[in-house]
Amino acid sequence: MRVWGYNAAAAVVLYAVIAPMLLVPTVAFVYRRYGRLATLPFLAAAGGAFYALVLVAVAVLPLPADQAAACARVNTGWHLEPFRAFAEAAESAGEMGVASFLVSWTFLQLVMNVVLLVPVGILIGWHSRRSVWVAAGVGLLISLAIETTQGTGIWGIYDCPYRYAEFDDLLTNTAGAAIGWTLGRTIARRIPWPLRVGGAEPTGTPAGAPAQPANGWTAPPRVARRVLAVALDAVGYLLTSLLVQIAALAGAVAIGWFQAGDELDPVAVAIAGTVVPLMIVLVIVPWVRIDRATPGQAAVLLAPVTVDGSRPPLARAVLRSAIRWWSMIAFVLVPSAVTALLLAVWIVAEIATVAIRPDRRSLPDLGSGLHLAARAPTPRWWHRRPTTADEPHTTNQA
Repeated sequence: MRVWGYNAAAAVVLYAVIAPMLLVPTVAFVYRRYGRLATLPFLAAAGGAFYALVLVAVAVLPLPADQAAACARVNTGWHLEPFRAFAEAAESAGEMGVASFLVSWTFLQLVMNVVLLVPVGILIGWHSRRSVWVAAGVGLLISLAIETTQGTGIWGIYDCPYRYAEFDDLLTNTAGAAIGWTLGRTIARRIPWPLRVGGAEPTGTPAGAPAQPANGWTAPPRVARRVLAVALDAVGYLLTSLLVQIAALAGAVAIGWFQAGDELDPVAVAIAGTVVPLMIVLVIVPWVRIDRATPGQAAVLLAPVTVDGSRPPLARAVLRSAIRWWSMIAFVLVPSAVTALLLAVWIVAEIATVAIRPDRRSLPDLGSGLHLAARAPTPRWWHRRPTTADEPHTTNQA
């Protein structure tokens, strides 16, 4: 059990490191498939990433500290004799008795090998509605990949296998996937998986909202969706800041500008940690994208538009972002109780403005003369160039 506990702990640590990097693409994936942040698909996607790390940890960890000693062990390598594990389990049960056997490592290892791929079967039975044979086939392929990785010493990285690859693991893993499929079908009858939708957000247009062009844009989004977009932009900024600072430090060391023991230049730190990341997230990404959306806005299918519903100039989109982020920039550059208070007051004022106004415009919208609009999901991850059919239009009413 100690090995399984080690693998689980390693997966938790790895997930804590990569989870922030997966947040924006995960939210974007769910929005494009369901037109909203559907709870069940989002949890399934986030949980699936963690589960994938568990499988990787099970396949390769713990790594041997002494490769020569690992190669000298006699119980590693390929164990391809069918039903060998079951025969050993039966022998152990006869020697120690049923009660002792049920709490022994031999029995628990068989159980854990079955449980390992149960989540795969649950997802297939619950979401895809494929047959049990598909679940079993997928389970077999995953198990084969794990066993081959172990039997080849991580595909030749190590001189010899430091874990053993066992034929019976293919049987137990595949059985686990089939059992999971049965559980998934049972859950599906009680908790149906959300259906993919073709539209998102509201159907009506509040007073003062921009005209609705024939390019998929709908009425202004709700407060929660706006807040999520801002939160994703903040996560994107923090990750970009970390990557830029690491790259800048590595470059400075490579060319000899920085050595161990040297003090970091505060101006260089501010540029690499604040200015450049903000330029990437708030200027370069909207400049590259057709709809002028920031990463967070793009993830939840939002983008700034003019009052007539058309794409805004880059300068006005950047102005909107600058009005939105001025308090955050002040807090990052000069962290203090005063700037923290200004940040909190600005956030409350923005949310209150959106909630009170009938057209749902925020303070950055008012300051830049733009609106924030929602868009129906599309099956593509990119945006085509605007055509004449995308030009804003109005409808004459009697």
